[in-house]
Amino acid sequence: MSTTSHETHDLRMPRKAVTAATIGTALEWFDFTLYGAVSATILPKLFFPAMEPTAGLLASLATFGVGLAARPLGAITCGYLGDKLGRRNLMLATVTMMGLASVMMGLLPTYGQIGVWAPILLVLLRIIQGFALGGESTGAQLMALEHASPDRRGRYSGLLGLCSPLSQILANAVLMGLAATLNSEQFESFGWRIPFLLSFVLVVVAIFIRLKVDETPAFVALKKTPVKQEKSPLKSALGGHYKTIVRLMLFFCSPAALFYLIVIFSLSYLTKHLGMSQSMGFMSLMVANVCAIFGALAAATCQIAGAGKRP
Repeated sequence: MSTTSHETHDLRMPRKAVTAATIGTALEWFDFTLYGAVSATILPKLFFPAMEPTAGLLASLATFGVGLAARPLGAITCGYLGDKLGRRNLMLATVTMMGLASVMMGLLPTYGQIGVWAPILLVLLRIIQGFALGGESTGAQLMALEHASPDRRGRYSGLLGLCSPLSQILANAVLMGLAATLNSEQFESFGWRIPFLLSFVLVVVAIFIRLKVDETPAFVALKKTPVKQEKSPLKSALGGHYKTIVRLMLFFCSPAALFYLIVIFSLSYLTKHLGMSQSMGFMSLMVANVCAIFGALAAATCQIAGAGKRP
């Protein structure tokens, strides 16, 4: 291979990596976000009909919270396996896991069909979704940053910050279109299932994109260089950096709480208490997430500018 072609390959692979990470993670967030939207509107009636309406809504939102609780377990487990099996392999596994769980959710019988097994199976699928997204989020960051040169890491991190608002826009656009096209009975009967079943197509697209990305140079170098393996990486991290980890967790609590309050609970509040149509509620969230995209890009720009000023 000539020097010119080798340099071209070196430039293209980081771009492929960040593109694959961004698209794949956005598709995984699409499934996760989609559940959040229907948990605030449709699922209380279909999976918790025996409860009083407010209790049913809280139970439905609690199933969304189960997915959030499973994310740290996914991040820890997939992070450990990623160091053993490779970042690329784990990211293929997480996107497949998320897609299969979402398709099964689209086929899941309701409470009226199988009774209490419906919410039990719903919770199990949510745990799988949360586990997959936890592994995906950390793996995507690692995949993009380990391919990037030091002067481009801020930019690539900013692009990955687009995944969540992009998924919000896509999920709410699909639901808005279905709510506007189908009547209330049709939407509650089968319309809400359609986006989950379409996840199969999204999974195929994400896998196809990621198969074209090489393993990260850092992981390849790690495998070539014999190093002492930590017996318990989690224990070592907590033992040496627990203060930093706790600070970061506390710092992230407030923005995360506000984010989910807006994109999940507000949809129920707008439609059930303010009398807004479901289509208009989905539209409002789409507009809010367009603003979030500009915020993520602005943050990436600040990181790039900050990196350029460092000696």
